Amino acid sequence: MNLTTVLLPARTAQAACDWGPQYIADAWINEVKWLGCTISPSYVGEPECNGVAERFMRTLREQCIYLHQFASLDEAQQRIGEFIGITPSG
Repeated sequence: MNLTTVLLPARTAQAACDWGPQYIADAWINEVKWLGCTISPSYVGEPECNGVAERFMRTLREQCIYLHQFASLDEAQQRIGEFIGITPSG
């Protein structure tokens, strides 16, 4: 063991999330813990705690999803993928 290991505590990655049902599900919580991360939930009713994600979702809805009537899930995945700059595999 070297001196740096003794003096500096290990940093744990944190998974920032809100209180949606997908983030309080046992399966998700167990997966995060298995990965060695801790969960850092935002305050209830305060979406500004997760401002970057909230703004992205708003932009996605307003500039992509609300402008199209998708005929299928494949079409939705294709258009949304193009909007965010990825090509869905398939």
